[in-house]
Amino acid sequence: MDYHPNAIYKLLEQLGFNWITSRSKHPKQAIEAQTAFKKVPVGNDPYTNQYKNLLSSERFLAN
Repeated sequence: MDYHPNAIYKLLEQLGFNWITSRSKHPKQAIEAQTAFKKVPVGNDPYTNQYKNLLSSERFLAN
């Protein structure tokens, strides 16, 4: 059985397959620079403090 390439794509689409590709990367991208730029958690972050308080509370430990 011979299929034209366009027919194969249509057949795969009918079967529910999608064309998924990875996100492209810039050739001069530096992983080290990205790691250094990431936000470092700070002690005055209200969400972080709220989470720590929740974990250390007796009510959380009792459940």
